[in-house]
Parts: sequence; C-alpha cells; structure tokens
Amino acid sequence: MTRRKIEIKKIQSEDYRKVTFSKRRAGLIKKAKFLCSESNTQIAIVSYSLSGRLFTFGHPSVDSVVDQFLDNHTTDSCGSSSNESPHVSTHGPSPPSKGVVDGKEGRPSWWALPVEDMDLDMDELRQYKASLETLKSNVASRLKEMEERASLTRDFVGFLDAH
Repeated sequence: MTRRKIEIKKIQSEDYRKVTFSKRRAGLIKKAKFLCSESNTQIAIVSYSLSGRLFTFGHPSVDSVVDQFLDNHTTDSCGSSSNESPHVSTHGPSPPSKGVVDGKEGRPSWWALPVEDMDLDMDELRQYKASLETLKSNVASRLKEMEERASLTRDFVGFLDAH
C-alpha cells in the first residue's frame, strides 16, 4: 500500500478538521520525540486548535527552547538600522573585565566594556549609544514577552482547572 499525496486545502467539515488536527498533532509530536532521542536536538512545538486551545511540546522544555531562540535572535538583531555591527572594536587586546562575558570566545560582551577604554571618535560613540538603546529596547520587549507568556500560562492553567 502506497501513500498518496494529500492536496493542501482547507478541510470543509469542522468535525473532520478536528480529527485531522488531533492525528497530525500526535504524529508531529511522535516525530519530534524521535528526532530528540536520535539526534540530541532541542525542539519546541506550539499549536492552537480551532477553538483556540493551546498545545505545546518541548524538549527539554518549551520555555527553554523558546528562551534560547529568542536570546540568539535578540543578539543577532541588536545592531543599528544601517547594517553596522553593534560590536565596538577595541584597538589591541583588552583584558577581560568583570561583567558579562561572551560565551563564544571568552571575551567581555561589547556592552560590558568600559567606554573610557574604547578610544572612540564621535561617530563611533553615537553608534555605540544607538546600539545600547537598541539593546535596552530589546530587553524591554523581551521582558514584556516573558510577562505576557506568564500571564497566558496562568490563564491557560486556570482554564484547564475550570474544565
């Protein structure tokens, strides 16, 4: 028996859509568990049913995978709007300072370096200031997302307890 390709289109029957969602969600989670065990990967799956019910799966947990993704995404998009690197280059090697250390190479992160040691001209200082403001904005939006997620989780748990 061979598998046939299913045309991608909206399923008209609401009952059939619910059954299909349940089966596909279960199959997707089964495949995700297999991938996690075979290749030591981290996976997060977030899906909503037609009624708006939230279903999640995560290895090791949804929160840890999402946090790691957002942390990587935030540091990648932390630059100024003119395609300039947010990392300020220092002239010569700088000793590690107390503070945040970049995990990749053991160097202090660009925002943790003292400004006095940077030997920057006025344009570079403006760029550095803009990068710090972008970082502050990203941290504020990340905090807001985390607070909203915590609120949604409380609402979802309360919804489950009520039903």
